[in-house]
Amino acid sequence: MLDPAVQGVIRSRHTIRRFYGLTTGVLVITIAMLIVLADFFGLDWRREAAVSILAHVAATLVLLMVVYGVWLVATPRELWTAKVSVLRSREIAESIDLLVSGASDYWFMGRSGNYFRAEVLPRLDKESRKARRVSRIRIVLLSE
Repeated sequence: MLDPAVQGVIRSRHTIRRFYGLTTGVLVITIAMLIVLADFFGLDWRREAAVSILAHVAATLVLLMVVYGVWLVATPRELWTAKVSVLRSREIAESIDLLVSGASDYWFMGRSGNYFRAEVLPRLDKESRKARRVSRIRIVLLSE
């Protein structure tokens, strides 16, 4: 998990513009070098090596841009700032008070949800009623 300050910098418009600007610039330079070296070296092994290396660099940069773009589009905004806590089964009971207090949006991801239904959901309800606010609870049940 990233530090919240780092997360804010990574998701800023300035960082996104700079990332795509720099990546596009490097990609254009790589493609230009690919064309120049392909013409310059002719048909010997150096040309083939240069073309292969530069083509892979260009393909990697394009893939990096696509993956980052998909991440930006596919990730819901509320998950960008979500705090994810991975807990062992023995840590759930002691951590639940910290997780429930003040929660306005709660995601549960698990298999059966027995503990969630028996312990967490009533605590979320009690906390929400006490604070007089609506809490959004999302449940994702994993199949085997």
